Amino acid sequence: MELDPEAQAELEKKQAADALKARGTEAYKSRDFATALSLYKQAWDTYPKDVAYLGNQSAVHFETGDFEECIRVCLQAADLSTEIRTDYALLARILARAGNAALKLDRLEDAIEYFKRAQTNSRNRQVAIQIQETTKKLEKRRAEAYLSPEISDQERERGNALFKDSKFKESVDAYSEAIKRNPKDPRNWSNRAASFIKLMAPNEALRDCEEALKLDPTFMRAHQRKVNALMMMKKEADALTAISEAMQADTSGASHPQFMQLRMQALTEINRQSQADPEAVKQRIANDPEIQGILNDPTMQLILQQASTDPAALHEHMKNPTVANKINKLIAAGVIRTG
Repeated sequence: MELDPEAQAELEKKQAADALKARGTEAYKSRDFATALSLYKQAWDTYPKDVAYLGNQSAVHFETGDFEECIRVCLQAADLSTEIRTDYALLARILARAGNAALKLDRLEDAIEYFKRAQTNSRNRQVAIQIQETTKKLEKRRAEAYLSPEISDQERERGNALFKDSKFKESVDAYSEAIKRNPKDPRNWSNRAASFIKLMAPNEALRDCEEALKLDPTFMRAHQRKVNALMMMKKEADALTAISEAMQADTSGASHPQFMQLRMQALTEINRQSQADPEAVKQRIANDPEIQGILNDPTMQLILQQASTDPAALHEHMKNPTVANKINKLIAAGVIRTG
């Protein structure tokens, strides 16, 4: 079947352009980028109806480090693709190249935009990863740019004033802003924990206390609020362990009376529960694999046997954090009675 003259001329132009492209690709592979770019431009001028030739040009610009021109040509191809029938996968590759060029220029927002546009044309796992990684990098940069210890102090003071006025929800917002401005100040986390406790949100308070203690393991207010949160959650065994950790962290002993008082509160609650339903306590002990594991531990058996004849020995063993944790669990379960 013969083509009409117009179609024949069109075909010949495409064939000529493809021939130029092939020569350009040979030059590209030989890293003769000047020749490659010239041939790719000739291909586009010969047949400006296939954006693949623009894609080839953008590849040369990328390799030669002309990232601005690379992006310009990629976006030109993307714009023309609305008028020229273009393979979606090809367009996605071109836009992904624009994204990579933007990364080279440290223009993270632009890179994310181009990567997302690439994904709308043809999904690619690597591009999806690049979106995720670049977004994280951008968020980190924004967060770092947002840092200001001075403003953080102001927001914490504002939170303190709101707390004193019993505006606990508003104080959480102020402390949250203080954290964003300076997440390395343990006071911000600890103060927000205090507000969460007032709002009866012990889980959130506990998380904030743990963040504060990561920053400063000797911060006694954070230790105290952690104990309060655990008591509110009815986790007396964990509260006893937290008290032991706090007292070990306070080498000066200044806060020991305060934590001994908290310890008595926890023990009083444990004893109250044990006396309220002794049979339920026995059943819970029998059915708790963790408690049974502690009771069957030969070392713990020796400690408990010694404590039965010498109660003061138990206090000495409590200096070992691992043993103290197990003893606290036994106390909380009602195995060991106090008072």
